[in-house]
Amino acid sequence: MILQELDRNSIIGFVLLGVLMVVYLTWSSRQQQAAALEEQQRMDSLARVEDARMMDSIARANALMLEREAAAERGEDPDSTITAAREEKRAERLGLFADIAAGESAEHVLANEQLKLTFSNRGGRIVKAQLLPYEDFRGDTLTLFREEDQSFQYSFFYEGNRRISTDSLYAEVIRETNGLRFRFDVGEGRTMDQVYRFGETPYTVDYHLEFTDFGSVIPVNQPYLELAWDLNMRRQERNLKYERQVAKASFRYMDGETDFRSREGNDDFNSSINWLSYVDQFFNATLIADDGFRRGGEVRVSNRPDEDTTHTKRYRSRLFVEMPAGGNGTVEMRMLFAPNHYRGLKKLDLDLESIVPAGRSIIRWCNVYVIIPLFHQLSKVFSNYGIIILILTLIIKLALSPLTYRSYLSMAKMRVLKPEMDAIREKYGDDQAKMSQETMKLYQQTGVSPLGGCLPMVLQMPILFAMYRFFPNSIELRQESFLWATDLSSYDVLFMLPFEIPFYGDHVSGFTLLAGISSIAYARMNSQMTAQGGAQMQIMQYLFPIMMLFIFNNFSSALTYYYFLSNVITFAQQWGTKTFLINEDALHAQIQENKAKPKKKSKWAQRLEAYAKAQEQAQRGRGKGKSSGGKNRGAAKKR
Repeated sequence: MILQELDRNSIIGFVLLGVLMVVYLTWSSRQQQAAALEEQQRMDSLARVEDARMMDSIARANALMLEREAAAERGEDPDSTITAAREEKRAERLGLFADIAAGESAEHVLANEQLKLTFSNRGGRIVKAQLLPYEDFRGDTLTLFREEDQSFQYSFFYEGNRRISTDSLYAEVIRETNGLRFRFDVGEGRTMDQVYRFGETPYTVDYHLEFTDFGSVIPVNQPYLELAWDLNMRRQERNLKYERQVAKASFRYMDGETDFRSREGNDDFNSSINWLSYVDQFFNATLIADDGFRRGGEVRVSNRPDEDTTHTKRYRSRLFVEMPAGGNGTVEMRMLFAPNHYRGLKKLDLDLESIVPAGRSIIRWCNVYVIIPLFHQLSKVFSNYGIIILILTLIIKLALSPLTYRSYLSMAKMRVLKPEMDAIREKYGDDQAKMSQETMKLYQQTGVSPLGGCLPMVLQMPILFAMYRFFPNSIELRQESFLWATDLSSYDVLFMLPFEIPFYGDHVSGFTLLAGISSIAYARMNSQMTAQGGAQMQIMQYLFPIMMLFIFNNFSSALTYYYFLSNVITFAQQWGTKTFLINEDALHAQIQENKAKPKKKSKWAQRLEAYAKAQEQAQRGRGKGKSSGGKNRGAAKKR
């Protein structure tokens, strides 16, 4: 009957899963249709803009042709006449900025041993950032962004309601001892400088806005500059799907609260922002304002289409920088183009280490206070990260061995009680309430808890989840090889497949195979040591390793390697405990001795027993009702 109940519950479960799958697929289809409609509308809008630009170009070409013809009729040089007219119109349109709104773009480089930055005098901005010690998955020098990937510009009002952007201005370049200065000079000593110097760490750039007599340029009723920072983060890793999954925009408010956005959408900053970081799996581009961006702003994250295999996500932000009082002074900021190294970011004392995906609550606690420090100490002694992961696994298993022993001891007790539990099941198999009551009575008499084997294992789950977060996002493991794995932070490839299998991939991960085989071996031993569990439970124990082959095939090879090692060590612990530490005959004698001792019922046991009795009485009442109903119907039939 228990098996029938399990079958019925399983059927209901599978039906519910099927319904949920249908609902999810329907919802996903609608989402895709909505996204496709939105994309089509965007393309239509771009097409209309392009048509308008084309018509405008045709109109300007016609106007230019008429001007040339008119100048020729007057006997003037058409080119010089048109150039003079254009200069006059441009000076009228741009006012103070007419002289620096024309020029030729030129690149300038600022570099140290770790960071190489390329600047353009047009806008005075960084157009290329490279981290020299690192390479991307193709083997090229790691480039966070190129000129076509990024826009960094200020816009502000001047001379009333006119508005201009620094991206349309050409700066005077002044090379300094440890940096570059880009000066926008509008005459009469009125200047705005963007100054870049290497900072306290090799990946930090001190970035200042310096104003001189600029109060007469920017209106006093609008004394701020709007900063637009757009970035298409470039792909760096082999596993593009996971890289996109962890990419995010993180930010910190001046009150110390940190937050992030990884999914598509936007966040409005409700107060001053201390820093804003565009974060990839292992690297970040961060802008820090010591006094904060006081007027708030917003950040928007959008996913890249599947056909774009060059970028991960697109970030767009709007921030506001207040000009110093009177237009004289300095706005101090910093830029960071760095690896997501937890300990290195923590030294900056800005909570920037929060951008490293270490999990939340107890999982983050395990990573921050246990895994990362232990891993760091082992890295000082050993250079091979495969050996480090092995030792790390041994230490964790040793530390958790008391919980593991309690779990094995509880399973042994349940196994010893199995004959008595089978007898209860055979005797009261048709009476669920009575069977539950007698089973709980047996547990109470013997001092055995059915949850004793599960609870210690549950307490170990945070460690596994912490590893799930740590290994794929540890910069130390990036592009580190071990055995056949060329990059422990990404999936390993034992051999490639001639085609891609849905939900599996186009490769076979060797460590995932080992983890799956070891899980099957562990499940087999566990089923032999566990007293409970029917046929369906046995099937589930073997089904999970098979599912693992699909789920873990694209996971970090360091994680699957750890899972394999953990299974092997657990297998050895369980065998050793059963062979040398637990004597089942002595355990059986102790349990029988416990049965003879009087036991005081706990309040929980009393409530459980009362509930079982109530269920038994209700079941008997229903049985009597059926019997009485049958007699009444029989009497009525006789009448």
